[in-house]
Amino acid sequence: MLEEIMANLQIAVVGNEQGTVLKLLKRYPCEKAIFITSGIEKTDKEAEKLAKTVSPLIDTEIAVAHYRDLELVLVQLKRIIEKNIGKYDRIYVNISGGTKIISIAFMLLSQYYPLNLVYMTKQTRRTVELPTFNLRALIKLSKTEKDVIKIIAGKEITFTELVQEYAKRKNFVLNDLKMRDLKSRFSYTLKMLKEKSMINTEIKNKKLLVSLSSTGKFITKIYMK
Repeated sequence: MLEEIMANLQIAVVGNEQGTVLKLLKRYPCEKAIFITSGIEKTDKEAEKLAKTVSPLIDTEIAVAHYRDLELVLVQLKRIIEKNIGKYDRIYVNISGGTKIISIAFMLLSQYYPLNLVYMTKQTRRTVELPTFNLRALIKLSKTEKDVIKIIAGKEITFTELVQEYAKRKNFVLNDLKMRDLKSRFSYTLKMLKEKSMINTEIKNKKLLVSLSSTGKFITKIYMK
């Protein structure tokens, strides 16, 4: 029995050129198109025109993504992807237009979700399919590493405070011996997280300060539940 063949989805970041979007919709046929705007009146109108043009042929949807805040747009685009993933055989993302922040966000998300990034050059009108890498398979986090990242979250914390908060969450009674054991264990955990570029460490006033790196913040938002 043949497997069911699912249709494709194309997500297009809307900029100034309708022609580019329409050409890539033709190049990568799909059942549905989602037009991403930056919420600016100009791109909103462009998206509405595109939707009006193609809606007789395919389903269309317009979604707004923040164009200045990378962390916010990552969350917004992640919701769109997770809403549609599994419904389509392939998800193409056209990053030819729109703002750089939105395009960068899609490039980052393509490292965690099975997206096919496509781009059409302005001068030659050549279509480029961008390579992606599955970071889910490359970055493996242990349970302790996940616990540490959740404790650090978006703040800067001392090594001692980190151990104390971990003990509190696990209902451990800390004494000198337990504190030494946990610090020894967490020294290794922090070393592993630093090798994975997940955290930053700095010594101030003889105290070791720990915070999430930009990579760590990204992984926390996208990978960890």
